[in-house]
Amino acid sequence: MAMDRVILNPKVKPTHYVLELEPDLEALSFTCREDVHLTVSEAGLSAVVLHSKEIAVEDASLRFVASGETASLEGVAYALKATTVTLTFDKPMPVGDVVLSISYRGILNSDMAGFYRSYYTDADGKKKTMASTQFESLDARRAFLCVDEPAVKATFAVSIVLPAHLTALSNMPETSTAHLPARKGVAYKKVAFGVSPKMSTYLLAWAVGEFDYLAGTTKGGVTLRVFSPPGRAAQCAFALDAGVRALDFYDDFFQVPYPLPKLDMLCVTEFAMGAMENWGLVTYREAALMIDADKASIQQKQRVAIVVAHELAHQWFGNLVTMAWWDGLWLNEGFAAFMEHFCVDALYPEYRIWEQVGTSRPTRITFIPLTVSASRYLRLWWSVHDGRLRRGAAPGQPAHLAPHHRAHQARRGGRAGRHTHKHTRTHTDTWMS
Repeated sequence: MAMDRVILNPKVKPTHYVLELEPDLEALSFTCREDVHLTVSEAGLSAVVLHSKEIAVEDASLRFVASGETASLEGVAYALKATTVTLTFDKPMPVGDVVLSISYRGILNSDMAGFYRSYYTDADGKKKTMASTQFESLDARRAFLCVDEPAVKATFAVSIVLPAHLTALSNMPETSTAHLPARKGVAYKKVAFGVSPKMSTYLLAWAVGEFDYLAGTTKGGVTLRVFSPPGRAAQCAFALDAGVRALDFYDDFFQVPYPLPKLDMLCVTEFAMGAMENWGLVTYREAALMIDADKASIQQKQRVAIVVAHELAHQWFGNLVTMAWWDGLWLNEGFAAFMEHFCVDALYPEYRIWEQVGTSRPTRITFIPLTVSASRYLRLWWSVHDGRLRRGAAPGQPAHLAPHHRAHQARRGGRAGRHTHKHTRTHTDTWMS
């Protein structure tokens, strides 16, 4: 443990996760069968330690890839304060590739963190339940056993078993749907999604519920869909237009194409933040995504455009290139805060967005370090939307520097950074030097 960080043994490193989830929206619980592909670089280890919170392990085993041998579970020990679980086996692991298979249960909590439930009212006035994820910063461990550190990237393959009338979403496009035998008269299906790019655990996402949607396509051929509660898809039209145009703008500006084949934007009816940039499945608070474009005020349209532009900027900065730890959050958010204005100014010049910078939300604290610890970050969630992190949009730059000049610097430095650190993580010093 380093300071407020619970850093796990780097000698046992996940490279790929396979998750088969089955949520129960009535019981507000879920089960999962998980395979974690590990690379072990230290001989003699007979225990695997992973981040875990509010998860009950039912069984686990190891398979040593080179020899085909297996090891059986001997013990499970939970460290509640550290939010870890130690799985001990009857054989030590060899150096090389190992597959850890786990079965466990969890809860669909009401904390708007981890894998949680939300309620909404459908077009007929009936109360319905949906379930979705919010993993930033340290809550992936509430949905699956993992090394929940932004620097430890892996690929992910997700499948979800659910009643046939519900929709399942995840970061990647659906690759197959298998119809399953009915249970108590209810038809079921298993939806499988493609393997994700290499990414941090906090960017993994999935959702289950009844949704309507509108769809569009970017110039690069990326399908963009905006999902709403049933009967309200028309309120997604403005966000869809903003999303398609912003994705095209960033493709051209960064000269690095958006790397996924689709991008979904989902309205989550109970949501703690404004939005979350999960790669390929961005989640939003209702007011930040859904408006009646014919009746909405200019301020409401600006809010949706700004939030969409912010989250889509993260698809490059934050997702493709990620901070090594949460004390680098200022860079992640600061760059997106600058790009949201630059993008909206290009797409909607009538908003005169640069003239509004610094006038709508006074900074509450005059001096604060750019880097903050993870524990402080957790206590100050609201600071993501406060002016202090927006100062990260141009550290060391004069406040009066012309936006187009800052954009030129962002384009030049950003291209170099992404090509150098693509699919990896960076430290604050990398960008401050």
